[in-house]
Amino acid sequence: MLKERKFTILNVFDTTIGYLWKFCLAWKVWVIYTLVLTAVGALSGNWTHTCKDALYDSWWCVNVSSVFSGYVRIIIYFIAAFFLVFAFCFDIYHGNAKFLSLFSVTDKKLKFMGFAIGLCSAFFAFLAIGAWLVFRKANPDWLVEFGFFLIVFTFSTLAVLILRTSASLGLFLQNGKIPNFKQLFNLTHGKFYVVLLTFCIITYAVNILQMNIMRSLEVLNMQKPVFYVAILSEFFSSLAKFFVLAVYTAYFLALAKCLVPEDFIESAEAEKNMKCAKIKKENVKEISKKSKRKSEKNTGKVSKKAANSNRKIKNKTK
Repeated sequence: MLKERKFTILNVFDTTIGYLWKFCLAWKVWVIYTLVLTAVGALSGNWTHTCKDALYDSWWCVNVSSVFSGYVRIIIYFIAAFFLVFAFCFDIYHGNAKFLSLFSVTDKKLKFMGFAIGLCSAFFAFLAIGAWLVFRKANPDWLVEFGFFLIVFTFSTLAVLILRTSASLGLFLQNGKIPNFKQLFNLTHGKFYVVLLTFCIITYAVNILQMNIMRSLEVLNMQKPVFYVAILSEFFSSLAKFFVLAVYTAYFLALAKCLVPEDFIESAEAEKNMKCAKIKKENVKEISKKSKRKSEKNTGKVSKKAANSNRKIKNKTK
């Protein structure tokens, strides 16, 4: 039997804050990743607050824009940001505070990045398709509209399933193994409202915090359009982005800790071992049965040969 844990809204928030406090103690990881993302954004010309409106004619905007074209700058920035985002989640949990750990690519890090990118892409595909459905022009053919409705319904169902089993991200980050989604789905039976409410509350709070930070930095850039203010605003903007990532990482880890029982992984491994043991026993039984049948056949043949030889001897003596 699995030992159930307390899975309430307060317990999830309390555990999330505990993980987030541990992440804040690893401040070196934050500084390293923030500096790298700020440098990538500055060198590629993808400034968050500068190079807009009144600041567009600044020398740091003009020089970078003349070196790289618009699409090249966007591609460079998003590839680097994509790698930094998921590598940060991995390093902040494992406490890799060395600068070279940023560039070290291990099997565990690659597996986690692939797993997280797959789940996040499937989840946000629903938002992209929903936005496309809203802004596109309606088709007069009802079959086409019905097909679009089925596509949106399928992706929305997939998004709900991913959110319901979102503790898999925390489990994969801890163990480096793909969890059993069926068992996770069963564990959230009657408890999905906790996952949904906590996710919505955290998303709402994080968005409000980030919007206020962005507005404050935009006002600061407009009042003092100088280079060092632009660099500092980009630094704090990147730091805010990583704070959001840390909050969600702590949240998924909290879901895994609060929702999944202590002996969940052990029980799953024990079930696998039991299945393997049963298969081995069945194979041994089949092999023993076959060997018995062969031995019985061989003994029967030998006894028949011996009986025939005895008959021949008796006939000769007569």
